[in-house]
Amino acid sequence: MHRTSRLPGPVLWLTASLVIHALVAPALSAQLVISEFRVRGPNGANDEFIEISNNSGADHTVAGGGTGYAVAASNGVARCVIPNGTVIPNRGHYLCVNSVGYSLASYPAGNGTTATGDATYTTDIPDNAGIAIFNTSVSANFVLANRLDAVGSTSEANTLYKEGTGYPALTPFSIDYSFYRDTCGKDGSITTFTPCPAGGVVTDTNDNAADFVFVDTNGTSAGAGQRLGAPGPENLSAPIPAGNSFTLSPFDSCVGPLSPPNRVRDFTSDPANNSTFGTLDLRGTYQNNTGGNITRLRFRIVDLTTFPAPSGIADLRPRTSTAVVVTVDRPPCGSGTSNVTVQGTTLEQPPSQPNGGGFNSSLSAGTVTLGTPLPNGGTIDLRFLLGIQQTGAYRLGVVIETLPGGGSTVFEFVGNTDATPDLTLAKSDGGATSAPGGTIAWTLTYANPTTTVVAPNVELTETVPAATTFNAGASTAGWTCTPDVNPGSTCTLAVGNLLGPTGDLTATFAVTVANPVPGGTTQVSNTASIAAPGITDPTPADNTASDTTPLAIPGSTVSGTKVASGSTFVGGTITYTITLTNAGPDAQADNPGDELTDILPAGLALVSASATSGTAVATVATNTVTWNGALAASGSATITITATILPAAAGTTVSNQGTISFDGNGDGTNESSAFTDDPGVGGASDPTSVSIAATAAATVPTLSTFGAASLALLLAAFGAWFLRGRAGA
Repeated sequence: MHRTSRLPGPVLWLTASLVIHALVAPALSAQLVISEFRVRGPNGANDEFIEISNNSGADHTVAGGGTGYAVAASNGVARCVIPNGTVIPNRGHYLCVNSVGYSLASYPAGNGTTATGDATYTTDIPDNAGIAIFNTSVSANFVLANRLDAVGSTSEANTLYKEGTGYPALTPFSIDYSFYRDTCGKDGSITTFTPCPAGGVVTDTNDNAADFVFVDTNGTSAGAGQRLGAPGPENLSAPIPAGNSFTLSPFDSCVGPLSPPNRVRDFTSDPANNSTFGTLDLRGTYQNNTGGNITRLRFRIVDLTTFPAPSGIADLRPRTSTAVVVTVDRPPCGSGTSNVTVQGTTLEQPPSQPNGGGFNSSLSAGTVTLGTPLPNGGTIDLRFLLGIQQTGAYRLGVVIETLPGGGSTVFEFVGNTDATPDLTLAKSDGGATSAPGGTIAWTLTYANPTTTVVAPNVELTETVPAATTFNAGASTAGWTCTPDVNPGSTCTLAVGNLLGPTGDLTATFAVTVANPVPGGTTQVSNTASIAAPGITDPTPADNTASDTTPLAIPGSTVSGTKVASGSTFVGGTITYTITLTNAGPDAQADNPGDELTDILPAGLALVSASATSGTAVATVATNTVTWNGALAASGSATITITATILPAAAGTTVSNQGTISFDGNGDGTNESSAFTDDPGVGGASDPTSVSIAATAAATVPTLSTFGAASLALLLAAFGAWFLRGRAGA
């Protein structure tokens, strides 16, 4: 058995985890089949219908035994008879209803008709009972040889009134449900989220459990694997499917079907509109292949998931909002723009269904009337807006019927509400160190690694760091910087669509370091980002990446010695000689500020200062000497300072050091310092000290050679006289 009114027509749109699939026309059988039925509804146990579908490949004229074909329940009692002579068009329907309770008589079956019964009955079909159609109305002949088709629950004991296992029995019973043929061939599985078989619609497997799908507008019935949907009875007056009348293509062919604007997930919670976890917006472009103009469209959508849905399976609901017509910007593959009106509908059951409802435009807003007839070969853009009550995998069967003339195409939407691209980005300079005037090249590693979803129009974004300029020659081709290549400019690289899962992809962003760099600059830091415009990444934390590159900035090391000479007593003049030496590795420039400052102690009075190079300045009023000048690498300069020793210094030790300022990192600022050292004292930074006497030390006069000889003669004469006198006495 197979249901052709719901699921005929070949077209395949398969990308990543989403499949929009139009089914191939089935192999036709030589019999009529039961295509949809229910044995209980909102009006109770008598709210019933049985829909018969003609899949013979040609118009079928009823010519049965007795008065026609009987539709009977498993108690052997016929409920309705299709009279002899009745013509059921190929792929058309015949509808039997219980006139006592049937609640869908006002259902718009299409072409201005309603789903009233072609035949009626008044005797209830027991819940979970079996149903069969026979090619005779004579009850004595209700035997297997005369049976055209049958469907029954697992609890039905009479195998004449079911095929195979039977559909699961319902306990408790839904107030509004039906069983219809799962023409996609998923064997009744609610968890099979895969494309429909390549062969299209399957033939009758003779197993009701595999062939029928349970749909429940309230999603509350147990025991049958609930699918949210709506009953869809059709009668002789309903549109007759005429094969593949529509084909489907992406709304925007430049991106994948799971990417905006083809599929949009709005995370905004809206419980009042059956959108607790946001909305799922599906869009597509449909082409008219009927051979004539189309003025109206009708939709039937069945959500082949379950309620309550198991973890990981979506619970999709019709919105309770009104129909929506929007204008969408649809750029043709990134070049130019074109505003396209989405002609469509928000598919919904009336808002009175608090737990959801069937997706069926004919049950809410009726058919969608096109403002302009759609000619053969023309296209129209349609939008399906669905509320999300639970996130996860979903499977939707979409039946599109065209009016007038009739034609039906089925598409299947398979995907996951959370299937959005998950972009990642890392950044590294490879551990490099740069220098003023050098190049820093960052490697940006990006991917769409975890989902089978297209990330459209992906861009990398960089900002040119301070103290650098963008280096196009060392970067991946294609970077565009605005307004220019200078610091603060924004640079972007379009890397295109990324169909996941991808491995690591790389791009290079390079800059040239200024020379010299501004004072105080010791490193270059930078942050990059990745984004797909219009996509909300589920893990935004890994969409940015930063890296810092240290700068090896050259500089100098300056030291100094200081020695004292001259007087060491009050009133004398003392001289200090300071020698400054640059050990390199680079020259010391004459930077702003003083390279040497020497303040003499209070016991000294500054007289003057001079230098072998640069400029020495003696400020007598403050007893201060400063020096400004440059020193070549391994070069030196000598500064000489003279001062008078004051009485206050008598008996004291005068100590003094000069302070040296120099550029240790080459940034043009004297940020480093040192003190002069007395080389006569062990240590690296000793003050120069001198002990001061009150007066100069006393001295003994010295004689000339003549004076010494004269003195000797005088002493000799005195000695001779003294001896002669002693002798005379």
